[in-house]
Amino acid sequence: MIDHVKIGNIPFNVHLANGIPSKDEDRGPKAYGEAFYHEGNIFIEDSQCEAQKRQVLMHECIHVILEQTGHAITVSEDTIVALGYGVTMLLQNNPQLVAYVCGKECEADHK
Repeated sequence: MIDHVKIGNIPFNVHLANGIPSKDEDRGPKAYGEAFYHEGNIFIEDSQCEAQKRQVLMHECIHVILEQTGHAITVSEDTIVALGYGVTMLLQNNPQLVAYVCGKECEADHK
C-alpha cells in the first residue's frame, strides 16, 4: 500500500486501519475506507485483500476529486462505486495508457 497520494494540489496521507467508523449511517457501522478532506487523510480497512484495498483507495480518491470540484453532493455513491471499480480496472489492464497519460511514452520512443 502506498503511504500518500496527491489529489489536485493537495497531498493526502494514506493509512491502513482496522475498524474504520463509517460517516454514513446508511452504510452501517464500519466502512471499507474513508477520506477526511480537511485533515488530508485517507483510511483504508486493513483486513481486506490487496486487490480490494487498491479499489477502495481509488474509490476514496474519487470522493476527494468530487469534493474538490464541488460535485460531492450531486454524484451518487453507486456512481462512485462504479467509477472506483472501472477506473481501477482500466489502469490495471492498460499500463500503456498510464504511461501515455503520464507522458512517459516519449521516453520509450527514444530508447
